[in-house]
Amino acid sequence: MTNPSSRLNRLFLFVLTFFLLWILWVLFLIHFPHPLNHWVIRAAVRILIWVGLAVAYIRFVERQNVFSYLRLKVHAGRGIAWGLMVSAVISGPIIFYRVYLMGGHFHLPLDMATWMNPILTAPIAEEIVFRGVIFRKMEEAVGSLRALVASALLFALIHFPYWYLSGDKAGKALVLAEGIMFVYGLVFAGLVWMTRSLWAPMTYHVLNNLVTISLGV
Repeated sequence: MTNPSSRLNRLFLFVLTFFLLWILWVLFLIHFPHPLNHWVIRAAVRILIWVGLAVAYIRFVERQNVFSYLRLKVHAGRGIAWGLMVSAVISGPIIFYRVYLMGGHFHLPLDMATWMNPILTAPIAEEIVFRGVIFRKMEEAVGSLRALVASALLFALIHFPYWYLSGDKAGKALVLAEGIMFVYGLVFAGLVWMTRSLWAPMTYHVLNNLVTISLGV
């Protein structure tokens, strides 16, 4: 049985490799936007880097079944139910406020690029990496509370390279966005901790992105 230090060392190498590959991709995307900024390429690269690396880590480092390790085989119904419930509790009032009280609009996206990237592949890939692998390994090594905070912090930091390097967000807007991502990271990890199923944060994450985009937030 591996000790906590050994677990953290292996996780550190995984996180370091993952962050370096993702930053490299962000740099390529920014410098060569026309050939690379196509929804098919972006979705494929995200799946390759995020999901591919996570699967390789689980299979060849942890030497375990991928679906079992990611908690996709157990408590699926309960996980989806929790994801739906949290989405209703959090997103429901936001929709009511922006649409019925503020006169806003809720428009479902019609383009494939939006559905395939920010609504589907991004949330699923992020949950696999940050809650499926990182939170689980940190929880084994340092306990649930520290794992919640640390995984949420890493989740916020992975959004930093694109926002900063592309100039999409800067100054107070960047700090605020990072803070929001940290809170989301806590919620997503909390759902895994409560349900022991990756389906819970995955369901809520997809629905949250769908609502956010549909409201134009």
